[in-house]
Order: sequence, then structure tokens, then C-alpha cells
Amino acid sequence: MAQVRQAYCGRRGCALIAAHLEGRTVGVIGYQDCDDGVELKHIAVSPDKQRSGIARALVQAVIEAFPDKGIYAETHDGAVGFYNRLGFQSDLLPPTP
Repeated sequence: MAQVRQAYCGRRGCALIAAHLEGRTVGVIGYQDCDDGVELKHIAVSPDKQRSGIARALVQAVIEAFPDKGIYAETHDGAVGFYNRLGFQSDLLPPTP
């Protein structure tokens, strides 16, 4: 967690939201408030708490914090289904040269 927090400190518009359960951090989402919307940068959930709704709740917390802004994420193929289930639209990005 300390490494993640350090990566966000000092970056304009970046912040973290953590989920706590039974006195421990079980999930975290990092985001950046940009001119064109809010970009979800990272989501991590403790392995023993995955598939329990924590990631969904973290995304929802960001959506509720920015009701007038669009929310987007660039992600790998393995997470596209997760975002689609939350109502995000998938766009294929062109390959980088």
C-alpha cells in the first residue's frame, strides 16, 4: 500500500480510495481527475476478498464522487468484462507503434 500511495503523491488530480474490512485494507482504487473526465488508474483487491463486490463498490465510490464527469479506464483484456458488467462501454484502442 505504501508503494501505491507514494506513486500518487504529488501527481495533479490523483487520489486513492481504500476499502477497509475488519480493521484491514482489503481494496484500493486509484484515479486521476483530468480535463476530459476521471480516469480509473488501478484497482486492487486482496485475493481472499476478490469476487465479493469490493472492486464494484470502489468504482461506484468514484462515480458518486464525480457525478458530472465521465469516468473511463484503459485496461487489459482480462478486465474488460468487469468494466462491461458495471456499464462501461468498451472501445478498442489502436496498437502502439
